[in-house]
Amino acid sequence: MTNGQRTTDIFTNLDGHPRPMSLFARRRDALRRLLAEKSLAALLVTDETNVTYLTGFSGDSSSLVVMPDREVILSDRRYTQQLSE
Repeated sequence: MTNGQRTTDIFTNLDGHPRPMSLFARRRDALRRLLAEKSLAALLVTDETNVTYLTGFSGDSSSLVVMPDREVILSDRRYTQQLSE
């Protein structure tokens, strides 16, 4: 916060237009900075509560791999539609 105003991180959509970074994206970005500090190539998140905290995905039987340039959610076919959104 600066001067009582909330600051928002900005990133660029695929169409080239800037938009605010989501809460989940900010959390993953903070995790990526920590991975870089610790010189780790990736982190496998297996606790479903932590997967939801970092992504907003609430399906069970899921894991998350966070890498410097992307993340991958691992789940079963029941959640294909939810994951595509």
